[in-house]
Amino acid sequence: MAITPIATASSSASFYEPPAPLPAGVPGDVIRSEPVAINYLPGVKAWRVLYRSTTATGEPTAVSGMVITPARMRPGAPLVGIAPGFPGMDDRCAPSRTLPGGASSETPLMLPLLQRGYALAITDYEGLGTPGDHRYVVGASEAHAMLDAMRAARRLPAAGIDPTARAAVSGYSQGGHAAMFTAELQPEYAPDVPLAGVAAGGLPADFNAIARFLDGGWFSQLFSAVAVSYQAAYPEIELDGLLTPRGHAAVEEVRRDCLVDIVTSRRAFTRLSRLTLRSPLTDPAWQRRFAENRAAERRPPMPLLLYHSRADQGLPFKQAEAAKDRYCALGATVTWREYLRTEHALGFLVAIPRTVRWLDARLRGDAVEGTCPAAG
Repeated sequence: MAITPIATASSSASFYEPPAPLPAGVPGDVIRSEPVAINYLPGVKAWRVLYRSTTATGEPTAVSGMVITPARMRPGAPLVGIAPGFPGMDDRCAPSRTLPGGASSETPLMLPLLQRGYALAITDYEGLGTPGDHRYVVGASEAHAMLDAMRAARRLPAAGIDPTARAAVSGYSQGGHAAMFTAELQPEYAPDVPLAGVAAGGLPADFNAIARFLDGGWFSQLFSAVAVSYQAAYPEIELDGLLTPRGHAAVEEVRRDCLVDIVTSRRAFTRLSRLTLRSPLTDPAWQRRFAENRAAERRPPMPLLLYHSRADQGLPFKQAEAAKDRYCALGATVTWREYLRTEHALGFLVAIPRTVRWLDARLRGDAVEGTCPAAG
């Protein structure tokens, strides 16, 4: 989990305010765009974009993000969708606000991809940057936002991205959840965005398992972020009757926080039982939505690279390994990597060279066998 920089003054609030009603169009249509300078990435071209997408429940919405093209983009250059790790809940944390002003947690992955001549599409996710609450680990919303960011990148005339070029997606932490759901939902939601491969690491695959692991620990305030997200995403989720006064205070606090605030929160090490009057881990409405957002329930048609650190202090290894096993059982082509001596943030950095090589191979069209055990 990396620290997100403070947003720059150039991140004008008016850019992120969608027109009401939304203009006619289809998912991935660019509503507005503006060029931005990223001084620490010399030679690249970048645009902040606001584009049409779809909520988890099927309603049209507007999502923000960025499109970045390399200094020397050759004709037919591939497009890589970057699903960001969790930056926090406040609009100032959105990647399209922070990237122009300073490096973000995604920069170490972006640099080698841009050096290879790949174009990048980065989503802020629904409700981050734009009005409303961030949909943290809401799989359908994340996948729609990622796929529509890639559509928007291809439809942005100034970027000059070939709409027929190969494409792939990479994500870590929240981005790992988004990447898995992007792989699962792409065939139905965005058949026009075929993916040569999807890399996902630091996997928050099963929030029931994660919540039990985090309960009372350093990252316990992440439950408050999930509570805010689920209330925003699903009409039947109601927090008023669920939270204690301490829980209400925690939820209001997390709405104003970026990741660094959350991991240093004075509410760390708080038990879920002190925040709730009844446990969402047994409540039927919450359980239905947790089940809906558990990854590895559908077989993706494209190859997957999945990786996780055994010593991950925020996301338990066993639930990530179980997601890998479910994908294998479904017949997916999975390459699985585990890192033995790294925690969550270091696991992302250590995995970058292997992740980039794997993406390179998929974007070249190389065959892959995967590491799932042979059936029989």
